[in-house]
Amino acid sequence: MLKLLLVDDEYIVLKGLEIVLRDQKEVSLEIRTAIDAVDAYEKAEGWTPDVIIADINMPEIDGLTMLERLSVTIPLCRFIIVSGYEENEYLKRALKLHVDDYLLKPVDKLYLIRRLKQIDEEKKARIKNTLMKCRLMLFRGHFFHDSEFSGQETEEFLYLPYFSLFVAGLSPSGAREAKSRLAGYFEQIFVFSQNNWSIFLPI
Repeated sequence: MLKLLLVDDEYIVLKGLEIVLRDQKEVSLEIRTAIDAVDAYEKAEGWTPDVIIADINMPEIDGLTMLERLSVTIPLCRFIIVSGYEENEYLKRALKLHVDDYLLKPVDKLYLIRRLKQIDEEKKARIKNTLMKCRLMLFRGHFFHDSEFSGQETEEFLYLPYFSLFVAGLSPSGAREAKSRLAGYFEQIFVFSQNNWSIFLPI
């Protein structure tokens, strides 16, 4: 599920976009909303959104300044800017931030949904690749080297400050059954099985 934070000081616009994105079926989203930059800082803290869609023109702290600050604390977050104006200064700052998209109001909802689906697929592909590396190294039977995982891979995969790892003498089918029983206690559980041994990584 892609974690999405919507930020706009216009309540009608904010709720309208939220309703559209909640009703669509193309990509699975966990959506939270914020009415300004200060509210967005509070919502992002500890929740770590995957994507932030923000209006540029907001009181006190504008959308781009907000994203510049958030890019430091949540570097893996992707940003989509929404604006009523196609101003060169805004575009230059957005390019420096490596913003994923710069959308003009009124937002093309179908395009936005397709863009979010693409970001979701890219995230899944990165996690799948990291899991495969993790699985190969676990069964290779030696310690990880710092060079084998990039900082981004580690932060995206082990996004919580704590995790556990345990090994059980279970076949793949037994591991699937155990995973279903444990699922309610963890946000996510990864299982790597080989022969009659299974490694559980709940996070």
